[in-house]
Amino acid sequence: MDTVDFVSDENLSESDGAAFRQSGRALDTLDDDCWAVCVLPKSESITSSLAVKSLFELMDLLLHEWTEAQARAVAGMLRGVGTERSVTQQAVADGWSPEPITRQSVNRHLQRANWSQVERTASTFRQLIDVIADDT
Repeated sequence: MDTVDFVSDENLSESDGAAFRQSGRALDTLDDDCWAVCVLPKSESITSSLAVKSLFELMDLLLHEWTEAQARAVAGMLRGVGTERSVTQQAVADGWSPEPITRQSVNRHLQRANWSQVERTASTFRQLIDVIADDT
């Protein structure tokens, strides 16, 4: 598994490590046509890499359709995917900036962003990463 050897708090460009360099190269590929990318360590199988690539290509299609509010609502809910803690729509609403919004507004943004499908895809992706990690 690739690692991040050092992260500088003062100057991010001084940070180093195989995973850090690989993620930097991935970020450089983002542009107006591609907003989401994920890379696995070079040691991973071609099957794993293709599965991750296809998931992210489909997610990228959704990203291009979202409004800013929809993206913020999804980002808020994603904090709980694959973790022990549960994130509620009310918590996302309360943390909305610059001012909180209603839970119902968050719910509308999530519905329009196809949150149920996004959540299932994120959970599947998490399972895939766990399987990949177990294989290493």
